[in-house]
This record gives sequence, C-alpha cells and structure tokens, in this order.
Amino acid sequence: MLTRRAFAKLLGGLVLPACGRRAKPAPARDASVAIEPPDAGRTKVDVIVIGAGIAGLTVARTLVDRGVDTLVVEGRDRLGGRVHTDRSLGIPLDLGASWIHGVTDNPITALAERAGMRTVKTSYDSGTLYGADGKRRMDEYALEDQLEKLLDDVEGAGSLGDALERRLRKLSPARRLDLQYALHAGIELEYAASIDELSLEEYDEGLEDEGGDVVFPDGYDVLATSLARGLDVRLGHEVTRIVHGTDGVRIVTAHGQLTADRAVITIPLGVLQAGRIAFDPVLPAGKLFALDHLGMGVLDKCYLRFDDAFWRDDDTDWIGRVSDPPGQWAEYLNLQRVLGQPLLLAFNAGPVARAIEPLDDPRTIEAALAALRTCYGDRVTAPTGALITRWAADPFARGAYSFLRPGGSPRDREALATAIDGRLFFAGEATVTDHPATVRGAHESGLRAAAEVLA
Repeated sequence: MLTRRAFAKLLGGLVLPACGRRAKPAPARDASVAIEPPDAGRTKVDVIVIGAGIAGLTVARTLVDRGVDTLVVEGRDRLGGRVHTDRSLGIPLDLGASWIHGVTDNPITALAERAGMRTVKTSYDSGTLYGADGKRRMDEYALEDQLEKLLDDVEGAGSLGDALERRLRKLSPARRLDLQYALHAGIELEYAASIDELSLEEYDEGLEDEGGDVVFPDGYDVLATSLARGLDVRLGHEVTRIVHGTDGVRIVTAHGQLTADRAVITIPLGVLQAGRIAFDPVLPAGKLFALDHLGMGVLDKCYLRFDDAFWRDDDTDWIGRVSDPPGQWAEYLNLQRVLGQPLLLAFNAGPVARAIEPLDDPRTIEAALAALRTCYGDRVTAPTGALITRWAADPFARGAYSFLRPGGSPRDREALATAIDGRLFFAGEATVTDHPATVRGAHESGLRAAAEVLA
C-alpha cells in the first residue's frame, strides 16, 4: 500500500555521502527543426494547441518538426504552465515542478541533457526528524514499522482516510500524531491531497520510476524555453470558448478568434473542472464523469532566504517535524545542502495548503518561522526574502496536479484523454495512467496527442 518513495521520505537521520553536482553540456537543437513561424499574425492554421505548459509545447514541437502548421495560445504571460521559475531572490527557484523523480530511462532526463541543463541530486534517505516536542527523533525505523502495520491489509471502499480512521482512533494521542505525520510525509505530500480525498483502491496508481532524483539549479523553465524555440506562441491569449464541428475548430480569446482543422487542449484539470472554458457542443458525458472522479491536488511552497543557515547542524536534504495539528509546516527541503544557499523550502499540501493560501505573505512567513522555532528555538532569524505559491488560487492552474478521488480509476484518465470526433484532442498530466502528476507524464501525453493528430 505504501506510495512511491514513501518509506524513504520517512527515514530521517540516514545521512548519505554528499550529493554531487553534474553538468553535462548538450548540443544545441538542430537549427533545421527550430523553424520560425511563417506568419506570426495568422489566424487560420492546421492545429491550435491550447496551453504552453510542457504538454502543449511537446505537442507543438512534435507537430512543427513534422511540418504541421501549428499555433500555441497561452493565457499566461509566460511559458511553462506549472513549470515556473522565479529569480527575484537572486537564484533560480522553481515554484512549480522541481524534480526529475527517477532519472533512469526518463525522457525528461534526455530532454534536459539536450538543453544543457545542470542537475543536482537529492535523496529522500537524507533526512532529519523532529518530534512534536521539538526534540530530535532517533526512532525513524520504529515509525516506519508502525506505518507499515497501519497500512497492512487495509480493505474497503471509499477513501484511504475512511479505511484508516478506526485504526487511528485506537492509538494514543502521541502515537496517532506520529503516524499522522508519517501518512502526511509519505502520502499526502506525494499526492497533494489528504488521505480523506484519496481513493483507497487507486491512490497509488502509475509506474514507479527508477534511478535517483535531481533538481535543476538553473531552473526548470530552461526546458520549456528549449521546447518552445521557433514555435508560434501567443502569450496572454486566454481561451474563453471552443466551438467544434465537422468544419473544424474555432477558438475564442480576448484578442479575437482563431480557426483550425484540429485543436489540442492541454489546460490543467482544475481549469477544466472550474468551467472557465465553454465548449460548444458541451463535453461528452464520459468526460464529465471523469472530471467528477479526478481530483486536483494542491502542493504549495514557501521559500525562505536567510543571511545564514542557522540549521546547518542538520546536514541533510530534508528536515521533518511531527506537527500538531498534523500536516502543517511538516517538511522543509534544505537548500543549503542541495544548492549551497541559505534557503529553506517548506511544503504544505491538500486542505492544509488551501487553508493557508488566503493568508497574506507576512502571516504565512510568520507561520513557517513559528514551526521552525519549535525545532531551533531562538536560533531562527528573520528571513531576508521569501517566495510563496498559491496554486489553488491561480486561475490558470486551480491546483498543482491531479489525483484519483474515491470511486475514480485510471479509466477516468483514459476517458479524459479520448479525442472528440477527430477534431479535439487532449493532453496533460491528468490524461496519463503510467506517470500521472509528473512532468514526464505531461511530456508523454503530448507525444501521444501529437501522434493522434498526425494519424
């Protein structure tokens, strides 16, 4: 029942040798495929791709490289979608996707190498854990065993939380807090949703990638820029209506109308669920059913930059804390160790993240610092800068990535991916079953959708 990387994330205190940096220069993209759009002002093309995230850029890159006249429209004023790098604190910091989880035989690894992107390894085995009392914990293996027993032979229907509720109620308050932390670190932060929101039978869907994990010290957006080279991308073109029929597709934006023979829709699941785009005719019942059974998770980040790394004694990648209430400011990534910068990155997920999002920046920062003080006391200093994400409130995302609700199954992802009348095609991380909720999944969905269009 345990999720990918779940136990590894829980084992604080297992300090591995320092993770090395790897920089492998890559050849520039062949200029023959980086064509310039023939007419950046045209309104009629063969294919319109809606969304300039990794899925949409992959579709467009594939079609253009095969000579298909393709236009990309994007509501934001930037490329990348949920790949978003911010440099306002003097270092590239990824507000959305950060990792390649499992570099072995991963197509994102190959794309990153082609783009000349440097990587830095991280490890879930490199962690420090603090208890609810603020003291360093040394019983990580016991916590692992307890979680394994809790999840052993869990049965029933509905949510994972429903299945575990009776077992958790029987525990002492202290042991219940421990296991709630373990569930949060191992499952809720993984799927950007609470155990009460996750399908018991299907939450741990998809294939497990092999190999280590890496981040990009120069920013994940380098990948998006590389894919977009030479494409006709219209930024600031939010789509409000899609009309499709036997004569083609008409796209309505704030800047006017565009027409094409076909369109590929790569907007995030949360935006589809919010009904921000009107479809004429309406989406088929199978897709509406799928939208009801897929959930859009929230995983928010809070970067804190300091003058000095007051936590440097904890020379591990991850710093965890058993929090009360559970799941609040429970995990920090130590960027002093990973990037050599005095930065901590805090994560919040699911309902906890949604509850924190309405807070303004000062209150959010103070909450993160208050959690750190339970571990480090008056060693905690005022940050010199901060970056805070609010993915649920983002109108072009409405969340971080998808998960399966109770009653949902991978068949719902397949239904969401199914083309309509050979005119509308769908891509994005929510439409794949092997690697959902990942950049790899978004990329592979773009390849699949492009192949469908070409066929």
